[in-house]
Amino acid sequence: MEKTITPEHNILFCALALLLPVVGFFAPRSAAPLVSLIGVAYLILYRRRLDLSVIKEPLSLYMLLVGTYVIIGVSWSLDPDIAFTRWMKVTLMMVVTMPFLLSATKLNMTTGSILEKCMFAGIVLAVLSLVFHLCYSGGFYRLLKPTETHWDMLDAANRAVVTLSLLFSAFFVLTRRRMPNGTHWFVVIIFLVLIAFTRSESALLGGIAWLGAYASASYAPAVFSRLVAWGGITLIMAGPIVILLVEYLFGGATIPVRLGSADARMEIWYAVSNKILEAPILGHGMEASRSIVEWPYTFQRYIGPHIMHPHNGILQIWLDLGFLGALAGSVGWWWLVRGSSRFSDVDRPAVIAGLVLFLTVLSVSHGLWQSWWIAAVLGSVTLTLLVAKPRQR
Repeated sequence: MEKTITPEHNILFCALALLLPVVGFFAPRSAAPLVSLIGVAYLILYRRRLDLSVIKEPLSLYMLLVGTYVIIGVSWSLDPDIAFTRWMKVTLMMVVTMPFLLSATKLNMTTGSILEKCMFAGIVLAVLSLVFHLCYSGGFYRLLKPTETHWDMLDAANRAVVTLSLLFSAFFVLTRRRMPNGTHWFVVIIFLVLIAFTRSESALLGGIAWLGAYASASYAPAVFSRLVAWGGITLIMAGPIVILLVEYLFGGATIPVRLGSADARMEIWYAVSNKILEAPILGHGMEASRSIVEWPYTFQRYIGPHIMHPHNGILQIWLDLGFLGALAGSVGWWWLVRGSSRFSDVDRPAVIAGLVLFLTVLSVSHGLWQSWWIAAVLGSVTLTLLVAKPRQR
């Protein structure tokens, strides 16, 4: 049964809806402390009313198994200290934020509520912050850190823009509700145009993928949902093979596409995919790329040998956790797509499109274990769960 949001929830959800779209323009990695603090506040406010039965839920058991496998993998990591530190950070964030996220599955935002107004205000503030960033060549980050280089100021908004792209489905559902008769598409166009002027190619690719997925899911939601499920599983399980095939076809050269750092990233993907072959079952341990100095590839565009992360979440799963990790990722993806069926026929296409956007961005950019990325994903999922209407039973 659908429940309304309590005042205590309102305080926390309003803070998330108002601040998550904006904070990245002031401090690029600030999504992590924001979401973590909200999660801690939820645990404090609801410490006596926490539903411990969620521990028995399939999602909790799945995450427990994955977390156990990852911590065991620290034993064969190339640098156990780095691997254990990252595992601790990720685990702590998940522990303090998951109860807050799971509470959103039992709630739904009411029309005209304070939360709805806060989320809409967050959209407006985010768009204004993005415009200011583009017009002032660095925006708020430039005001706070005027000594940074010009390019650092421009790149500072990349994480904020990616966070906005992850929130796109939630924003779309909300603006459609508040701006009927198709006028909400005007907001979509403005958003994509603004992203095109930023230096975040991954967010732009995600936005384009969102449009195609939304159109397909609106036309045939059941068929497209199965296509997304099996297509995602195929991509996760065959990711390294695809990259190695591309490397073979191009003779080790990168694809001649001058889009941002595409050529350098392609070299990284070649190197990582070949390194995966050395430990295909268990992987090299969490955050392996930070410790590897000998790569089975000669870099031309990328200045190696140190790679902070592969700029491809699927390859990072394989490099760090091997086939078993990819298998766990495939199960998680299947569960996510299957969960889209809980939403109404009106909102389900936007939810499916959001999943496609997430997988697109994950496949071309950012580190899988970065705290800001995990926080942005968790926060976006929470707000999407609140705004998208559940299917009436």
